[in-house]
Amino acid sequence: MEEWYKEVGQLQVQAASIPQQTPVKETVAERQTAVETRMLRLIEPLKERRRILLASKEVHQVGRDLEDEILWVQERLPLATSHEHGSTLQAVQQLMKKNQSLQRELQSHRSRMEEVLERAGIIASIRSPEADCIRAGHDQLAQLWALLWTETERRQLLLDTMYQVQQYYLDTAEVEAWLSEQELHMMNEEKGKDEPSTLQLLKKHLVLEQTIEDYAETIGLLSQQCRQLLEMGHPDSEQISKRQSQIDRLYVSLKDLVEERKSRLEQQYWLYQLNREVDELEQWIAQREVVASSPELGQDFEHVTEKFTEFASETGSVGQERVTAINQMVDELIDYGHSEAATIAEWKDGVNESWADLLELMETRAQMLAASHQLHKFFSDC
Repeated sequence: MEEWYKEVGQLQVQAASIPQQTPVKETVAERQTAVETRMLRLIEPLKERRRILLASKEVHQVGRDLEDEILWVQERLPLATSHEHGSTLQAVQQLMKKNQSLQRELQSHRSRMEEVLERAGIIASIRSPEADCIRAGHDQLAQLWALLWTETERRQLLLDTMYQVQQYYLDTAEVEAWLSEQELHMMNEEKGKDEPSTLQLLKKHLVLEQTIEDYAETIGLLSQQCRQLLEMGHPDSEQISKRQSQIDRLYVSLKDLVEERKSRLEQQYWLYQLNREVDELEQWIAQREVVASSPELGQDFEHVTEKFTEFASETGSVGQERVTAINQMVDELIDYGHSEAATIAEWKDGVNESWADLLELMETRAQMLAASHQLHKFFSDC
């Protein structure tokens, strides 16, 4: 019709070229007007027909778009509504990645979805049989779209919670392994073969004891994680609470073992220290006994008497101080409940007997020198 309308324009040009005085001029003008009128009468219905067809096309297109979008949403709903939450930390992380990928896909598809819903909403507002079908599709898609968004957000929150739970389980497993490892160290019966080796073991133990003491911070963080999960009302709250209680008991038990191990090493170290002190004192007493038991009375009376007096004074003060110190140490160890209390008591008795023998020897020596003094004095007076 557009092409024919152009032909009418050309006819107008031709009609205008006909001279005015020509008899056919009027006839041509009448026929031209009639053709133009008929053309205009055809163009208006065609425009209306086109409008109706375009509207019909839009209805069918929107209907098809609604079906495509409904299918698109239905394909993704099973993933959003899945009850699979993962039984390990790695599995939960994989599910979280999938859900986050779905959320990004929804975000990028949002403009397309809104555009289809808007077009469907315009058609749904029209009162017609075709619009009723579009209205139903619009409502179904809107509900499914809202459900998909809600389920993906709900699933993300649930997976976040599961991630925290699995992270908590992983942390508790690591803590349990560490506590069990330290427990094995504490059950070691090695005490050292001598004083230096025992001291070295004791120093290492004190370092480890401080490490275990500092580990209380890790236990505290784990307990904080447990409280947060319990406050969230997690379905595994009972299991989580049991795991935390087990960790707390293990830590308390480990600290008890630390104290026991420390006590054993200290007792062993004190035992070696006391043994060394006792040996040194007995050697010292034995050296003094050699002098105290000497039968030599001397030719120079004044010199011998003066030397023995100094010897007796020094031996009495130093010896008594050392014997008292050892007796005090022994009494403290026995009161402490030392495992070798019987052996320590025998050492104490042995030292005291040796000390008493030395005092008796010095007394005998003093009496002998006193008798010698009387003899030398008699000779001198004579």
